[in-house]
Amino acid sequence: MFLSCLRFVSVTCLLVVFWGQHARGEDALTEAVGTETPEVGVSAAIAQEALVTPSEVKVELAASEPDVVDPVAIRFDEQGRMWVIEMRDYPLPIPGKPPTGRIKVLQDSDHDGIYETATTFAKDLVFPTGLQPWQDGVIVTVAGQILFLADEDGDLKADRTEVWFEGFAQENEQLRANHPVVGPDGLVYVASGLRGGSVVSKNEKWESDAPVDLRGVDFAFDPQGGFFGPVSGNSQYGLTIDDFGVRIGCSNRRPAIQAVLPLDAIRSRSGMAPADALHDAGLSGGDSEVRPIAKAWTTSNLHAGQFSAACGVLRGCGPGMPAEWRDSLFVCEPTSYLVQRQQPVGDRAVLQFERSPGIECLASKNSWFRPVDLAYGPDGCLYVVDMMRAVIEHPQWMPEELKTRADMRWGDTQGRIWRLSAADFDGASAGRLLGNTKDVESLKTGASGRSASADGEAMGAIANLGSNDPWRRELASRKLWEAAASADGNSLEVLISHLNQWMLSEANAPEGLARAIQFMDRQDQFTADLQQRFLKHDDPRIRALVVRLLESKQALPEEMALALASDVSPLVRYQVAIALTNHQPMAPAQIAAFSAIAAEDAGDVWFDKLCFALPAESAAKVLENLLANSEVDLPLSFWQGLAKPAGKADPKSLVSLLEIDDSSAPKGLAVFAGLALPANWNADSADAKKKIEGIQQLAEERALDAEADAAVRQLGITILGRAADKTAKLRPLLDESTPPALRALALGHLMRNDQAWTLEWLGENFTSLVPVVRSAGIQGLMRSSAGIQWLLDRVEEGEIRGSLIGISNIQRLQASKDKAISKRAKELFAASNANRTQTIKEYAASLIGDGHALNGRKLFVQHCANCHKIDDIGIDVGPDISDSRTKTAPYLLTAVLDPNAAIDAAYSRYTLLTVDGTVHDGLLLSDTGEAVILQIPGGERVEVARDEIESMTTSGVSLMPEGFEQLVNVDQMRDLISFLKNWRYLDGAIPISDRR
Repeated sequence: MFLSCLRFVSVTCLLVVFWGQHARGEDALTEAVGTETPEVGVSAAIAQEALVTPSEVKVELAASEPDVVDPVAIRFDEQGRMWVIEMRDYPLPIPGKPPTGRIKVLQDSDHDGIYETATTFAKDLVFPTGLQPWQDGVIVTVAGQILFLADEDGDLKADRTEVWFEGFAQENEQLRANHPVVGPDGLVYVASGLRGGSVVSKNEKWESDAPVDLRGVDFAFDPQGGFFGPVSGNSQYGLTIDDFGVRIGCSNRRPAIQAVLPLDAIRSRSGMAPADALHDAGLSGGDSEVRPIAKAWTTSNLHAGQFSAACGVLRGCGPGMPAEWRDSLFVCEPTSYLVQRQQPVGDRAVLQFERSPGIECLASKNSWFRPVDLAYGPDGCLYVVDMMRAVIEHPQWMPEELKTRADMRWGDTQGRIWRLSAADFDGASAGRLLGNTKDVESLKTGASGRSASADGEAMGAIANLGSNDPWRRELASRKLWEAAASADGNSLEVLISHLNQWMLSEANAPEGLARAIQFMDRQDQFTADLQQRFLKHDDPRIRALVVRLLESKQALPEEMALALASDVSPLVRYQVAIALTNHQPMAPAQIAAFSAIAAEDAGDVWFDKLCFALPAESAAKVLENLLANSEVDLPLSFWQGLAKPAGKADPKSLVSLLEIDDSSAPKGLAVFAGLALPANWNADSADAKKKIEGIQQLAEERALDAEADAAVRQLGITILGRAADKTAKLRPLLDESTPPALRALALGHLMRNDQAWTLEWLGENFTSLVPVVRSAGIQGLMRSSAGIQWLLDRVEEGEIRGSLIGISNIQRLQASKDKAISKRAKELFAASNANRTQTIKEYAASLIGDGHALNGRKLFVQHCANCHKIDDIGIDVGPDISDSRTKTAPYLLTAVLDPNAAIDAAYSRYTLLTVDGTVHDGLLLSDTGEAVILQIPGGERVEVARDEIESMTTSGVSLMPEGFEQLVNVDQMRDLISFLKNWRYLDGAIPISDRR
């Protein structure tokens, strides 16, 4: 549960890493390892030697075992104390023993930068995942619940436990609610852990008639009572909120997930789901890059060098870090033993980050370094939570052979907290800096606020809003909310008066102003004068924030909308667009404002998303405005996308606005294609009929014009394919010279409206089609009973192999509601695999007993490495076989001996014959219509021009031929399977399991 943090643990992505296997690459670490027992890894001193940073920063130890054990999250309070969540039961509780999760409070009593004094605040917690200091205690996320633990007498011991909410999902310890954070708007936001839940309040401060469904969303509540509910977001383990209220979460392969649209905006728009509110602000999945300096294991070779366990995301850092790092994003990647820094790029409506060049901001040569969370420190430094484990993975996601290994708990008596700072930062003075800083002293409250008056701490909070340190601003903001929660009417009035005066200062930084604005807005004190003042602020983030707050309470005034529609910042314009579309129907002035924004921002994926979800009448009016402006030059995809909702209003009037001359032809085709006129709709006038015929003629000309832009040709195909009496004109596009994407589109339309001719054509060409075109044909066949029978006839006659149809389509046929089709499909596809059954039975003995994995590696190199890659051995040509998580020994045996049983069509062997008689066999990588590229076993790629190809066919047979049993005997097969299951352990650091 820890969630998610270890979320890396996703079915698609994670890995298991073991102690020692990387350390041996470094002489110093090797020597040290020899002095330690395997169960505890290396000492803190040796671990620090293994850490590497860029030259502009340094890393120091801030805390370690026995003061901190299995840490997964930390926070600092106003007195500079470090609050630590310890997940000691990870990965699973020990049967028969009580839970051992704890909250520790660490203090640097001698101000030397080392937190050496530890006090247990709470214990016996069930998988705690995060905490947030609040008033005289902490808000804590534990298994299925959000608790408030109060310290009523100031002894750093929890005296009172309140259950505030419960119902968060608990089925997986790594996928649970976590990271409560007080936002600048005074709400506490919680990452849902991906599994969501059905949440109810358990305290009288919050009342609700129905549970809150958290599927695909995060959670928020007002700690003062009243509101609680879902918010846009879907974070696995980690959550960071900046001064302007921008929230970023993360999950395994998605290091930075920005919640762009509020959930109310999503729910009020037709066809939008919570996922449509989320933006990958950092490169994710295969586009991401990490650079470990120790051997990093992933469940799949395909994920090597990428994020597979992103967690603990944090935006920004304080003055103890290099100045150029202050606006960076930091993400933990425990799978690769590193923390990555990403820097913002571009001026866009949404955030975008890219990996900072060079080495990672923190990486280790020691494979026990497990960074899982990050936090600002009171000294302006960045703190890294190192769970320090040999294995950091939940058994639910692990290969069977690993689930009961002894090393699953290696390191469960260790834990480290590291401090990152600028290279010239005096780390030893961290405690003195905190103790001697007057403005921080003004925030100190001790237990129940005894060391400072409410007025005093509130005034100190206002002063700290102007700090250049995000920790101080965040703390100051929280103190304002705590003061507001306990203040009487007069005290609150005084506080607001002081804050109002502070906001009018010309010297205030936008980050502090943003927090002040959000506080004033929640108190209904963000007056019209303040609104007008900050709508003119130089920083676009302030202007966008004001628009967002105004819109949340009422429709944006028309005059204001028109003025802001021309703002120089795409962020502001986008926020205005959201405001305009949140209130329907739009008035003429609002339509004009929205159209003005469209003229500037159409084509941006987030603006387009708003446009395409407009109600029909508003979409039609915006489209009319844009069509009337001949100066507007927008992407064709935008015209087509906006026309779809617009066409639901009055398509006839929109058709009348279309021009079909050469200069405006693409735009006209895009709009007409998007209108999706009903099949039974007829033009009711000669002029309308003439215009439609003209558009269809233009569509035919462009569709068949090999020199035309591909996007325009696609529009033409769409228009002709929609008119049943025109579809046959698409037949020439099935020629091999047409780019595959256009061939596929044309084939799909022909299957609908010209089936008899198309079935005859398919019979002659099916085995020569490239995958994308063949898939379009199969989908067309699957849409009608006649098409399905045609397909099954060819399978029965042996003309088409099941592998060309695809596993999912075969399953659809076998599960058909038509009993005759279902019965026939089950019989046909079962029979096609019968020829290999006997061979597999003969080799069943290879599944009995222990194989020799080292011998199996030699066999892999000899027979398999030409097409497959495991670790650093071989070449990626065929399917990835490196993930042993769910690949059982019987599965592997069948895959080797019957390679065609479940082949992915993407790995079918293609045979290409050139006009000079040369034959090439390989995987089809590309077919542009002008040239074909094949991947040949062994790694070579062959490119052949289309006019040099005599024929190209595929029978659906795997590139790996049947008959592997002729190369290895039963004993050798046992060794080969042992290697495929145990390749990770061959360095000798961990004994090979006898469970395969």
